[in-house]
Amino acid sequence: RILTGSGLNPVLADPNEGIVGYRDYEETQAAMANFSTHRGESLIAENFASSLQNVLQTTSLVGKRLDNVTLDGPDTFPTDNLGAQLRQVARGIKLHAPAHGEGGLGMERGAFSVGQGGYDSHNDYTGIADRFATLDRSIAAFASELQAQGRWEDTVVVVVSEFGRTLTGNGQGTDHGWGGHYMLLGGGLDGGKIVGQYPERLTEEECDICLDRGRVMPTTPWEGVWNPVAEWLGVSDADRVAMFPYTANFPDDRIMSVASLFGDAATTGPTSPSTVGTTTTETGLVHVVSTSGVSFTPADVTINVGDTVMFTQLANGRFHNVVQTADDATCTPQPGGFNSGAANSIDTWSQTFSLPGVYHYICAPHCGAGMRGTITVANGATTADPTTSTTAATTTITTTTTTT
Repeated sequence: RILTGSGLNPVLADPNEGIVGYRDYEETQAAMANFSTHRGESLIAENFASSLQNVLQTTSLVGKRLDNVTLDGPDTFPTDNLGAQLRQVARGIKLHAPAHGEGGLGMERGAFSVGQGGYDSHNDYTGIADRFATLDRSIAAFASELQAQGRWEDTVVVVVSEFGRTLTGNGQGTDHGWGGHYMLLGGGLDGGKIVGQYPERLTEEECDICLDRGRVMPTTPWEGVWNPVAEWLGVSDADRVAMFPYTANFPDDRIMSVASLFGDAATTGPTSPSTVGTTTTETGLVHVVSTSGVSFTPADVTINVGDTVMFTQLANGRFHNVVQTADDATCTPQPGGFNSGAANSIDTWSQTFSLPGVYHYICAPHCGAGMRGTITVANGATTADPTTSTTAATTTITTTTTTT
């Protein structure tokens, strides 16, 4: 659900080795990109080609750049697996914000997932305290590094488990329970409190949510925690409905409000604006067009003079770019028209339009597969011919910031 609607695929990193790519990728990438540009009749083949190209390109690009990232603060991360995972996440957060030209990824939001095992204590629960101590040390080191980066205020750590444990033993350990605890940590949280219903007593006779053997029924759904976190991240109301379809099944008081978790920070969220829908700049609106497979989404947009169209995910997956053409049939670039550069050279690229008209564009490597769109610019005093005008738009490279 973290990547819902983004068109992105997850990138896997080894705790110790980082992102391990295909060793012969540089020698074979042109040939692989060539066969993936041909659109097939089979959806399975298309998905396979897209996924393969995405994995190869992403691991190569991100892996090389991650290798050059160093920590800003002292390296106090524990040497165990969890500490190594969070060290990689801290480096990934530092990599996300800078633009491509600065060695970063030019991304606005980041989501990372790490794991710690050893809590399935059917036969022995004596090591649980040590695991909690490891968790504590690892998160403390992570928070310290993000404070050194200046990113802790824009970070939320959600610690979850699939279920709790029974409060009574089985003779050797504890068995599967039901309800448990989530922990939220971050510089922007209004913390130091318990949110949700906590039982006053833990025996069956004195607790209306306690079952046999100390199994506690959940009082807050999964949606109750993730809805406010997603809202703080800038996810729109409509997208949250799609991400959390069962929210409507629960009473409103079981869904935590963003204000209850973030207090005053709830009105501002992370320091970077969301790319969902449109955002306002000093000159106009920013309209976001993303890529999915071999199509732009949305492909056709209508804007006003002074607005900006931001193309995202160009370097993710299948080597995209944005090139102006004279009409909606040709695959030939328009001389003097806007051009984001070589495919796969940059992930986010923006174009601000100063004159009205109809502008056609393509992804050059995938034009034959129908990857094209139209930008209609309205509300101008005069109408320019975008097939001959080379001053109708100014080009900007968008630098964005990251959060997790």
